[in-house]
Amino acid sequence: MLDKFSVAVALVATFVASRFFNYFKAKRDLGHLPGLRSLVTPISPFGAAIPTCWLNPGLNWQWHWRQQVYSRAGTETISALPYLFGQPTVYTSSLEVARQVVSIKGQFFKEYSTVLITLVWGPNVFAANGDDWKRHRRIIAPAFCPATYVATA
Repeated sequence: MLDKFSVAVALVATFVASRFFNYFKAKRDLGHLPGLRSLVTPISPFGAAIPTCWLNPGLNWQWHWRQQVYSRAGTETISALPYLFGQPTVYTSSLEVARQVVSIKGQFFKEYSTVLITLVWGPNVFAANGDDWKRHRRIIAPAFCPATYVATA
C-alpha cells in the first residue's frame, strides 16, 4: 500500500515540477512580459469550456476586459501564460506591432493547437504556415491595402 502511495506522490511531484519549469521557462523566453496568467491557454478547448473568471480569461477576454487588461499591464503588448496546459501567447493592441507581424513574410510558425479554433471557418491566413500562408496572404492582400480605407467625399 505504501508503494502505491509513494508512486502517486512521485507522479504528482513530477507533474508539479514540470509545470513550474515550463511556466518559468516561458516567462523567461517572453522577456518577463506582463499580462494574463491562467490555468490554461485562453484560446484552447479547455479555455473555452471553463467559464471566464480570474483563473481563466476565456475566449472573449479581449472584449470583456478591453478597458483594463493593457492599461493594467502598462504596455500595449502582453503575454498569456498558462500554469497547467497550453502554449504561451503574445497579444497586442498596437497597430504598429500588428503591421510588423503581418508584413513579415510568414516567418511566424503557428502551432496547430493554437490555431485549431480558427479552422472552424476553414483554411485561413491565421492558421496557415509557410507556402499556404503565402497563398492566403496573396489572396487577401488587396482587401487590406491603404486605398481600401481612403474615405471618398
